[in-house]
Amino acid sequence: MYEDLFVFELANNHQGDVNHGLRIIDEMGKIKNKYNIKAAVKFQFRDYETFIHRDAMAQKDTNDKINRFLSTRLTWEDFETMIKRVRSYNMLTMCTPFDESSVDYINNLDIDIIKIGSPSLYDTPLLEKIRDHSTKPVIISSGGCEIEHIDKLVNMFKNKYLGLMHCVSIYPTPSEKMYLSNITEFIKRYPNITIGFSTHEDPSNNDVIRVAYALGARMFEKHVGVDILNKYSASPEQVEKWILSYIDTKKLIGEHRLIDEAEKRDLQKLYRGVFFNKDVKSGDYVTYNDIYYAFPRDANGISSDEFKPFVVETDFTEHQPICYSSNVTNQNILEKYVQDVKTFFPNLPKTFTVSHHYKPENIYKNGCVMYTELNEELYSKKTIILLPNQHHPEHYHKIKTETFLVVEGVLDLVVDRERITLKKNESYTIKPGVKHSFTTDIGVIFEEIATSITKVPDSFYTDADIQAKSDSQRKTLFTDY
Repeated sequence: MYEDLFVFELANNHQGDVNHGLRIIDEMGKIKNKYNIKAAVKFQFRDYETFIHRDAMAQKDTNDKINRFLSTRLTWEDFETMIKRVRSYNMLTMCTPFDESSVDYINNLDIDIIKIGSPSLYDTPLLEKIRDHSTKPVIISSGGCEIEHIDKLVNMFKNKYLGLMHCVSIYPTPSEKMYLSNITEFIKRYPNITIGFSTHEDPSNNDVIRVAYALGARMFEKHVGVDILNKYSASPEQVEKWILSYIDTKKLIGEHRLIDEAEKRDLQKLYRGVFFNKDVKSGDYVTYNDIYYAFPRDANGISSDEFKPFVVETDFTEHQPICYSSNVTNQNILEKYVQDVKTFFPNLPKTFTVSHHYKPENIYKNGCVMYTELNEELYSKKTIILLPNQHHPEHYHKIKTETFLVVEGVLDLVVDRERITLKKNESYTIKPGVKHSFTTDIGVIFEEIATSITKVPDSFYTDADIQAKSDSQRKTLFTDY
């Protein structure tokens, strides 16, 4: 839900005028649709009949905060109108309550997310009300809050779907007060929580979001408005530039990638090959003293990093290339395997991954093809294909819960050493920490519906040799194939 979420903070920028608030929502909705981003509009709720002390009402002309609150006061009907407009743009609704009654209003209006604002981080009665009387997901701000207290808040809301925002409650925030390194600290300290950045810098500054994203922030909040703006609230034009900075930064950084097969093929054309430096006879033991490296590599020849001493089975002459004994390269093996998979499953998409945990030459014994069909905030769906007699090695997940659903064929699971056979339309769910492997005698196509995991590796193999390999060593990505 929180990954790559943009929160447009309305606060009091509606100026107490519901039509002005609707204008802001319309502008943010246009930006959301233009750039196809995930967005929420955030409101602030205060039940003014009880929130402000009755004797303080008379101080509204001398207390700027009270004056601001009362001069921009809206009715609950006004909020309902704006919430309806937010949903018309398929944006999420979010709200910061400042008193217990407002939590009830959030529940009654079915607001999507509760945001705990920085002024309320030590307001125990309000925090307990949110914890005990709402089922809504929660995002915690962190302005002015010591790390030890943030620990307590994270523990307090451990049973909620929780997010945490780095925040500096200085309006506007100068560069030297940004302390963006807190983002990195939060990620290390709370690895299972999406970390974001609630920003109050000058809205013309688009460098801050670049740095925040690079440090790992994955949701972003900004005060927004139209016409009447304070020094930390962004106009629609400034919001659009802010979003574009995020999009550009995300492209530059990218995700942890598997090496594209086309890229690999192009590089392999530049590899040096291995050649005999003398004539050899069948039965000779060839060592490093009997070879040399040169460009270009023979089409069927091994590359300079693949040679190991061996006994030749036939005669060779000086300058001949050393080839795989089968005259088939890793690439040839994988391409042949993919063709066999396509015969078994003709609907293979253009982009997919081949897993070969025990090297490509063993792909027909240990391996599979997989591709992602859905990758939502809370869950993902992959299709996995094994040819007859293929096996996928034992592993487990620390976070992910996954359900296997057989589409065609028969899947044999080994779950904590217990064998479970699944046929077409049968399913089985595996919880975190449970060791499992799978195989098939006749071939299988099955779906994996699982918890979405994007921020940390979550597959742990019991074979130490596999676990030590990187993704690029045990997986090959095929694109436009």
